[in-house]
Amino acid sequence: MKFRIFALTLFLATFTCSALAQLRLPAVIADSMVLQRNADATIWGWASPGEEITVRAGWTLEKFETKADSIGEWSVVIPTTIAGGPYNIYIKGANEIVVKDILLGDVWICSGQSNMEYKINWMGGWGNPQFETDSIDIEKKKYTLIRLFQLEKNASETPLSDFKGRWMPVNTETVADFSAVAFFFGRELNRRIGVPVGLVSTNWGGTPAEAWTSRESMESNEDLKYYSERDYSGAQEHSKPSYLYNAMIHPIIKMAITGVIWYQGEANRNDALHYRKLFPAMISDWRKKFNQGDFPFYYVQIAPYNYDEPMVGALVCEAQLMALDVPGTGMVVTTDIGNPDDIHPVKKQEVGRRLARNALALHYGIEGLTYSGPVFERMEMEDYNGVKRARLFFGHTARGLESTDGNPRCFEIAGDDRVFYEAHAIIEGDNVVVWSDEVSNPVAVRFGFSNIAEPNLYNSEGLPASPFRTDDWEVDTSIDE
Repeated sequence: MKFRIFALTLFLATFTCSALAQLRLPAVIADSMVLQRNADATIWGWASPGEEITVRAGWTLEKFETKADSIGEWSVVIPTTIAGGPYNIYIKGANEIVVKDILLGDVWICSGQSNMEYKINWMGGWGNPQFETDSIDIEKKKYTLIRLFQLEKNASETPLSDFKGRWMPVNTETVADFSAVAFFFGRELNRRIGVPVGLVSTNWGGTPAEAWTSRESMESNEDLKYYSERDYSGAQEHSKPSYLYNAMIHPIIKMAITGVIWYQGEANRNDALHYRKLFPAMISDWRKKFNQGDFPFYYVQIAPYNYDEPMVGALVCEAQLMALDVPGTGMVVTTDIGNPDDIHPVKKQEVGRRLARNALALHYGIEGLTYSGPVFERMEMEDYNGVKRARLFFGHTARGLESTDGNPRCFEIAGDDRVFYEAHAIIEGDNVVVWSDEVSNPVAVRFGFSNIAEPNLYNSEGLPASPFRTDDWEVDTSIDE
């Protein structure tokens, strides 16, 4: 019996050492991956401490050598070239790994909560008439230059280095079970610029932005004190500060990327005033962690929805509009493609297309492409035949402002008493003129500023205007008893 126990112990020890010695890679460095083109791309993994590692890549004759450190981690930085492939990467240590069918292209992180996570299979699948032409398009065009990576959900109190996920080709089966917004974004990019596109989907429905922000950022930023002092003891792990950053962002920060697309905000509706600071801080945090400069960060303003709490959606939209002050950002407005009765509207193709327009214009430099709907710039008061009116000036009007179904709606106007009345509104070139017979001396205007507003103001390219307000008065979000 003692001999058997000794033999078993020896076997387990030998097996454990062997397993520890095994050269291995993170899930994102695998067959059929997309590696960022024209970049210093990090290839990393694990091996026995001190193990010598040699890496060769198919697009260069150079050999890259390193040693695993005291805890078995290793990495090399390999310059990549122009878009192309497929290539192989050969990694040799105590054992050898060949990573095959690698494309050099553009890698985009696709993150957020449920509207980014939402899959075609959750919206009726290809049987939904909304996606019928997309199914035919995928079957016909194949999109072999688009690769999908799904990072498995996980939450952690401390930063992790490993994770689970897999690269997948594009077909009707894989796309139907992948982020719809991410795929339609990637498809539009691939159609327009023709290079391989890698889409890394890392998202989780119902999660707040603080869960996606690192602990260092949360604790070192005085503006985020609200979150460090807030009681999360009863919250689920995936809603706690930093838990999703630790498990679903930190493990991939060594990746070379082009940028990020983001669709989130509903879960922060009850702390929208704090979200004004949190969201820009999260963007800054990710840029610092990835250490690749101020990469593009394009996001979706939440759609109209009939929340139980009044005005909370309007305040989140306002916070997201404010985030455009962060360099390298772009925002998609969805007031015209939402559904006040469904927090998960189905028109994901248009969301993806509008995100892609931001990328194509702002990052890829396609000239003449309108990427934003009208954005309020300033207000001037004027007297017109004895009636005081507010003249509103907008940017991103393209060839002028337009409205559907008559004059612009969803405008409100108030005087010093801070009581808002529905306003008359007309378009004059790049301006909207607003007034009300109920307000003799207007001082403030709001547009689309409610949870369920569906305005009809656009630029000539059919992109909707963002909701806004000219005042900074306190907004009542309490629920009437």
